[in-house]
Amino acid sequence: MEDEKKIPESLREVPASEILAKIEKGKPVDYENIIAKGDFLIKNLNLPMDNEKFIIHSAIIIKDSIIEGVFIFNNAIFEDYINFSGTVFSRFANFEGSEFDTSIDFTRSNFGEVVFFREAHFDDATIFDDTKFDWADFSGSKFREFISFQGCKFSGFANFGLSVFSNIASFKKVRFGVESHFRRSKFGTYVDFSEAFFARTAEFRESKIRGELTFRNANFDSPLSQEIACRKAKNAYEKNGNKGEAEYHFYREMEAIRKRRGFFFSEPDYFPKETIKSLRVENWEIIKRILWYDALEYFLIQLIFGYGVHPKRLMIAWGAIVIAFSLLYWIGNGMSDAVGWFDYLKFSFATAMAPGYIATIISPGSTGYRLIPEYQAAAMAESIFGTFLWAGFIATFARKYMR
Repeated sequence: MEDEKKIPESLREVPASEILAKIEKGKPVDYENIIAKGDFLIKNLNLPMDNEKFIIHSAIIIKDSIIEGVFIFNNAIFEDYINFSGTVFSRFANFEGSEFDTSIDFTRSNFGEVVFFREAHFDDATIFDDTKFDWADFSGSKFREFISFQGCKFSGFANFGLSVFSNIASFKKVRFGVESHFRRSKFGTYVDFSEAFFARTAEFRESKIRGELTFRNANFDSPLSQEIACRKAKNAYEKNGNKGEAEYHFYREMEAIRKRRGFFFSEPDYFPKETIKSLRVENWEIIKRILWYDALEYFLIQLIFGYGVHPKRLMIAWGAIVIAFSLLYWIGNGMSDAVGWFDYLKFSFATAMAPGYIATIISPGSTGYRLIPEYQAAAMAESIFGTFLWAGFIATFARKYMR
């Protein structure tokens, strides 16, 4: 494994029985740079019980080490500090149904096989930053305080279904592998998925959001997952009055809908995938989706109009049209009585608005600049596009800044 390269080559071997004996006697466990030989089975320890759960009084610190055997500490109550930072769990690990009364630290840990935290209770700050998981099951868990998975990598299945995040939760820059499930989860104060990457399916159906939830700059392989996730975040921000973040997630939601309806980014169960080489002219449905959703809507509605939330894009596009047509008129000497390029720019600026077009082209009494007949069609096109963009800018600007 990659993390093993970071661990010193000469590690001291410690039998699991030695560590387990300290836990059984309630003594503190403090190891670093060791190889723990043998299995860790809580059921073999003589520990006090509370409601069929093992009570562990010991603080457990095993840092930058390798645990070679299975680690099964399910249905345990950890009353003191837990720190497994930088430690590799080579085999199956199980903390199912356990309760962590104080803070725990799994920073930079590596779970080489399946790990269960199903229905675990985390009552204090919990850190899993930069940890690597194969298959991880946190379903039904309850995180009462701050929880951080920042920078984690889930190469396989990640299950957080039915989990409760009562406080701040950070999944920033997390890479989710095969599937990630947050179905019927409950999010509290603030949940951060910014810059996260979701490969394949990310399930957020039936999840409930009490505070705020962000997917800013997150990447989704599945447009359907992006649509559902960003819609939930949008609704949460609208409810809390954060219009800026609501508009950002609305844009991402609409982008996902466009991708689903198009051809190149649609999912297999939504539209049949075929290569361009296999397309036939008579397959009008595919061609229509490519032309409308992957081309026209992408460039015009998404990039330029920004689904009504990016007035700056419209202003830039309008200015680009004015400059482009002024250069066209200037290069072709298409206007009478013009002295230099600035005259062409003024004419193009006026033409890009309907009143300016009427004054310079249509009105017979106009004494302004005159285009030669060959450029009349170009001026008409500029007036149509320019007026369209200008009107869109005013509407978008008013919607965004004049509420």
